[in-house]
Amino acid sequence: MAKLVFGVGVNDANYTVQIRETVCGTGNKRKRVLVWVCPYYARWAGVLQRCLCEKFKKKLPCYEDVRVCEEWLTFSNFKAWMETQDWEGKYLDKDILSSGSRIYSPDTCAFVTPRVNSIVADSRRDGERSRLLLGVGRAKKKFTARVTNFEGERQFLGVFNSPEEAHRAWQKHKVGVLMDVASTCDDNRIAERLSVSRTFSWSPTQRLICAQSRYICIRSR
Repeated sequence: MAKLVFGVGVNDANYTVQIRETVCGTGNKRKRVLVWVCPYYARWAGVLQRCLCEKFKKKLPCYEDVRVCEEWLTFSNFKAWMETQDWEGKYLDKDILSSGSRIYSPDTCAFVTPRVNSIVADSRRDGERSRLLLGVGRAKKKFTARVTNFEGERQFLGVFNSPEEAHRAWQKHKVGVLMDVASTCDDNRIAERLSVSRTFSWSPTQRLICAQSRYICIRSR
């Protein structure tokens, strides 16, 4: 029986999913290096790492209570689903289709372009690093706001007196960016989730962004 992946995942592939070769390293020391990995296996193992690896969760606390559905604990099930998706050159996302989702499953996941992935994840790293609201950073006794724009570049929005002011500036610009990105999506489900109406009502994804902001705020207290 094959060794379980992260102690739980069952790799039932009937073919080799990884190829390693022996090469000469520094001082002619021989070592084994990974030269190829099955793309289906790589995505599956990545999901299991986020959900089951304690070392990974300590490094990225936002995955603290994230889990994977029972069906996807078996590699062949995940592979069968992924083969039906437009996945090449894209990232696996669990947040957009199901706002606030903490589970990887066929119903909550979709593959998104690098641009969508970058913009939806915008400023999460800033909030986690500084323990502030999303999009907010520190500038001595004041606060800055930055947003990832449509081109994928980090845009400086200004300096503010409070984290709430900075976060509101980030939210305002985020709405416009989400609308622009939604218009480029081939997947109508993703486009619908990212879109906002002309009255600027919040979409489920934008409410998720606000929920994440509150989550980071609570954890910082």
